Parts: sequence; structure tokens; C-alpha cells
Amino acid sequence: MALHKKRKAQKYSKRTDDTKRDDGNLPPNPNCPSNDAKTSNGVTSLLPPHIQREMLKEKRRKSRLKDLAMKKPMYDNVRMVDQEGELLSTISKKKAEWYVEKNLAEFTNDAKMQIRLLFEPKNRSSREEHGTYITAKKVNQCVVCGEAQHHMRFYIVPYSYRTLFPKKFKSHLAHDIVILCHYCHIKCDQYSQVRVKELEERVRPKGWRPKFEVDKDLYQVQSCAHALLKWNHKIPESKRLVMEQTIHSHFGIKNGSDLSNDQLQKAASVNYRVENKEFVPGADLVVRALEGNDELIGRFVREWRQYFLETGHPRYLSPGWSINSPVVCGGS
Repeated sequence: MALHKKRKAQKYSKRTDDTKRDDGNLPPNPNCPSNDAKTSNGVTSLLPPHIQREMLKEKRRKSRLKDLAMKKPMYDNVRMVDQEGELLSTISKKKAEWYVEKNLAEFTNDAKMQIRLLFEPKNRSSREEHGTYITAKKVNQCVVCGEAQHHMRFYIVPYSYRTLFPKKFKSHLAHDIVILCHYCHIKCDQYSQVRVKELEERVRPKGWRPKFEVDKDLYQVQSCAHALLKWNHKIPESKRLVMEQTIHSHFGIKNGSDLSNDQLQKAASVNYRVENKEFVPGADLVVRALEGNDELIGRFVREWRQYFLETGHPRYLSPGWSINSPVVCGGS
């Protein structure tokens, strides 16, 4: 018995040693707990089932990384200066080209990495207290761990809320959109969803009903049809008759009549989810509670910034990023 256990342990050790290697798609990420347990096929029968499932999920995530990641860098860092050469902000290439096409600016070098405005700007946010952020050169890296590849945008204030804000709170203000790697995005999004749920529970009226409810009768019809289609010959006759009677009643067929395969397929495809026409999405309720009040919206945004710092622990935020930065473009 001892010899058998020793051989089994040696076999497991050899398999894990041979398969601890990078899969070629990504550099090892310290935030991923499965890196130390990779195998050549992504699964080993020696591990518990729940570990195997997590490893399979990780493999699927990696296969989709290139599709989920941004196709080009978020920051181009094109310098925008006034007619005297004072730096006003760093902008994207797309925005720089828009200024030039509208004859509002001109490129000052062949590399097209700086434009000079042909007019005097109304606002000079770069001179204000929080102007460092808009003039800083921003690095395309995960703001949490510093990962340099496969980035995703992360909305510090969830997009479902921001899209419902008045226009001035969501126009041309990128302060609350940051770069995260895939792993940090998963972590931060999970924390974000926890707070979303808490906020929505506060504003939900008592006795509220979800968007979709289950019609128990229709659910029973579908369940019986699935069982009869898959395990008809294994079901005890007494139970099978009850199932058939349920489907007979649904279609208004006389009990005892044979059910065709088409009838069973139709019963199996019954939609048992009933939409609640009076349901109001949680994001709508939360934003309504702010009453369109600028002060309340500002406080709401800053609370989300604070929450991101406390849960995400970002170490690579751009210079000048601050909880107290303006929540309106050009605001104070």
C-alpha cells in the first residue's frame, strides 16, 4: 500500500512539473491563482472537480482575451498647445485630426504628435488646481498591477449610471475611465457589482417584483416534456402518466391520447418566463434618487472614486488623478 501511494505521488509530481509553463498567449500574471496549477491540456483528473472547473474557465478566458481587449492603445498623448506654445492637454490622435480637419488647429511636426490651436480657448483647465491630470503623459498600462498587454476599459462610475446622467456630466471627461488588465478587470467589476446591488436595494420599494417571473404551470409543462423526450423509457409508468397528463392539459388534448414527438418538442420550448411590465431597472431608480441635483451627482461620482481606491488598490494611476477632480468637463 505504501509503495502504491509513493508511485502515485511521483506520477502526480511528474505531471505537474512537466506542465508548469506559459501557454504562449500571455506572460504569467501574479493575480491569477491558477498559474501554479496549469497542465498541458488545462485539466488534470488528480485535482478536485471544483479546481478543474476553475481551470477550464481560465482557459476559456484566455482564448477570448484578444477579442475582449482593446484593439489599440487608449492613450495617444498628442500634445495640444495654444498659440504661445503653452501645453493645454494631451489628447487622442482622433481628436487631434478633428481639430485640424475643422481648421481649428495645425500640426506642428511631421510625427503629428502636437497640434497648435488657431484660436484662443475659453477655458484653461491646465492652470487650475487639478490641471496636472489633463496635461500629464499617460501610460498604457493596468492602473492596478502595471500589466502592459491585453487592456480593457473600466468605468469607475458604472456605465449604467453614467449614461443616465445629464449631458454635462458625461461629455469628454475621461478621468473616470481607466485601463485594467483582464484579471484586474474581473476583480474590480466584482467589487463594483457588490456596491451596485447595495445601492439598488436601498431605493427599491418594498414588495418589488423582478423583471421576469416564473409561471409555475408552464415551467412544469416544459420540465415534463424534457423528461419524456430524454428518459421516456426509464421513467416509471405511474410517473410518466402524470407527466403526460400535464402536457395533455396544457394543449387541451384528451387524456390517454398518444403524444407525438412534435407535441413534446413544442411543450419543451414553452417560455415560462413572464415579463413584468411595471419593472424599473435599478440604475434608473438610483439616478432618479439624485434628482438631477449637481451637488448630489458630484458626491455620487466622488464616492465611486473613493470606492475604487479602497477595493481596487490602484498603484499606477496617472499623475494628477484625484478623488476631488472636477466631475464636469471644464468644471472646478
